Amino acid sequence: MSKRRAPLLAAGLTVLLSASPALASFHLMKIEQAMGGVNGDITQQIVQLRMRFAGQNLVGTNQARLIAHDAAGLNPVTLIVFPSDVANAAQGDRILVVSPAFAAAHPGIADFTMTALIPPSYLAAGRLTFEGTGGIILWSLAWGGASYTGSSLGSTTNDADGNFGPPFAGALPSATTQALLFTTPDATGDAPSTNNAADYSVTSGAAVLTNNAGTMTPVAGPMADLRITKDDGVTAASPLQTITYTIVASNAGPAAVTGATVMDTPSPGLTGVTWTCTASAGSSCGAASGAGAINDLVNLLVGGAVTYMLSGQVTLTPSNLRNTATIGPPNGVSDPSPANNTATDDDLLLCGDTVVVPDGRVGGYTLNAVGVLSFGASLKIGHSYSVEFKNKSGDNTPPGTLMMFSGDDGCSGSSTIVTRDTSGIDPASGSASYRVSFTAAGVEPFFRARLAGSVTTVPITVSWSDTTMFSPAWSTNGSFNTFYSFQNTTGATLNGILTLFDTSGAVVSTLPMAVPAGQTVGTNTLALGSNRNHTGTARLTHDGPPGAFVAEAAIANFSITPAYVQPVKFQAVREAK
Repeated sequence: MSKRRAPLLAAGLTVLLSASPALASFHLMKIEQAMGGVNGDITQQIVQLRMRFAGQNLVGTNQARLIAHDAAGLNPVTLIVFPSDVANAAQGDRILVVSPAFAAAHPGIADFTMTALIPPSYLAAGRLTFEGTGGIILWSLAWGGASYTGSSLGSTTNDADGNFGPPFAGALPSATTQALLFTTPDATGDAPSTNNAADYSVTSGAAVLTNNAGTMTPVAGPMADLRITKDDGVTAASPLQTITYTIVASNAGPAAVTGATVMDTPSPGLTGVTWTCTASAGSSCGAASGAGAINDLVNLLVGGAVTYMLSGQVTLTPSNLRNTATIGPPNGVSDPSPANNTATDDDLLLCGDTVVVPDGRVGGYTLNAVGVLSFGASLKIGHSYSVEFKNKSGDNTPPGTLMMFSGDDGCSGSSTIVTRDTSGIDPASGSASYRVSFTAAGVEPFFRARLAGSVTTVPITVSWSDTTMFSPAWSTNGSFNTFYSFQNTTGATLNGILTLFDTSGAVVSTLPMAVPAGQTVGTNTLALGSNRNHTGTARLTHDGPPGAFVAEAAIANFSITPAYVQPVKFQAVREAK
């Protein structure tokens, strides 16, 4: 029988192609994968086609269509009559057809949108057919026991016996992000069908969709833009002060979430921490109250929110008052904007400090016998600073004992700041002074100076300098370069870093330097490897006292006659000398 039938099929195929040449434009097409829903949302459906050979993209010209059938192969529902063709027609190219709801959730990836859905009653057992005009079934995908019925005209080009059976045993996936996928080895896309049960299986993980442009998109589960804010209403706090944070976790949708995790570990600078939680209508907290850290599972409707009030007392010696709250989606839910899932409130700790400004001004104070003066100043992380305490009583005794603290040290009494004693290399300092220089580090934009007095009361002056030096311009336009010279005016080696920035503030290049006592170091933009035809600004940070460096800069072109040299200022603007 098979020997007599093969020529007949071949002859029939020849007649078919010659009688209806247009059919060849899409008859070698397969249903590669399908989904009846995503995570239980049966309004989100997909059918992905694949061209078995080149030139099968003319689906619209020839009025190809996708049709869903019930378990008996009856009651057809036309999902789409293709209105147009697609651009790419190579063997193995895909055509992605999705429901309107799926298109809204995954914008910009579909080639076509269905005009009707696979009915819910067809998802347990049913069938999809890819057909031409006149009910010619070219590919059939049946599941849940639904057998193939209908015309075999043309279908034998994709399945030798034209019946595509037996069907896949299970239902069409709709409860997860998995799809029913053609998994017979098919590297180039030309594999025909043997039967649905052998050719198809459910994907092991989330389905990956491919459209006609070749864009691959993993199927995402429900999406919910979870957000969190945190604020205690103050910017600074002192030991033993009570602080109350308001923490609001919310859901901007588009999906509601069950079991989102809200977490907040209080700063070690707080003690006696307690919290309460209230929810908006329809949403819920995991717990109404608690003590210590928050680790709560919450349910949030779209537009819903839960509000925590967390209170505690600042300890006597807090190291910081920095507190972060987070919210995370449950498994299977993706968040399109994870950046707003974290909120941090960071307060300046006032440890009995007199707040000063490092602007170069000199202030006068009295250091009482066996007393303590504590000063604090804001700073920019990474810049260089210098602090000087000078005895004005007329003798040469340094005023007490000096300790410096990083902002990260808080009020702990322990110091992590690295300073350099520059009293001996600052000609203006003299023996009756303490002068230290340092570069800011850590997170907290603050530093402190604590001066403990000796047995006598002395009048002192205090100066705070930002020793970072700036230059407003450098240029490599045309044949121009910018030249730098840095002279160490002290009697000890100084360390510095020259940094070039572009006009957006991004770092272009850096040059660490160690300049011996009384010596000069020079460089230029060519030696620093700066790109041509760029401009920007420059900065020098160093570990010396104010005025330790004499810096000169010039934009120059020595390839023209006469040479062009334009000096550029390079100076510190907040130095106390």
